[in-house]
Amino acid sequence: MNKKFFVYLFVLIAIVLFVCFLFLRSNEDYWLCKDNQWIKHGNPDSNMPTSRCRENKIDLPNGYTLDKYIIEKNTDVFCIKDEECKTPDEYLLQSRCPFISLCLEKKCSIVCPSMNIQ
Repeated sequence: MNKKFFVYLFVLIAIVLFVCFLFLRSNEDYWLCKDNQWIKHGNPDSNMPTSRCRENKIDLPNGYTLDKYIIEKNTDVFCIKDEECKTPDEYLLQSRCPFISLCLEKKCSIVCPSMNIQ
C-alpha cells in the first residue's frame, strides 16, 4: 500500500476521534429557557436559576438589568409573552428610566429595570 494512503487514513481517524471527544465532553446537564420557563436538561448540578427566563433577550442600556425592577404601572391588557406587551410612548419618552413592558401574571406591566451596580 501507498504511504499517502496511510497518512490520509491517520488524518481521518484523528478527525473522527477529535469529534467524538468534543461530543462526549460537552455538558448535557443544564437549565434551558423554553417558552419563558426554566426546563431541566439532564441532571444539572446547580439549582434552577432564580433569574427570569426569557427566550428573547431584551436590549437594555448598559448598566441596567431585569434581575430586579420596579413596577411603574399594571395594565389590564392580557398577555402570555413579553413580546405581546407594548410600552406606551409616554413612558418611552421619559429620561428617568429605560421603561419596558413585561408580561407579569398574564397582564402587561410597565417596569423600570434596576441599575446593575458592581
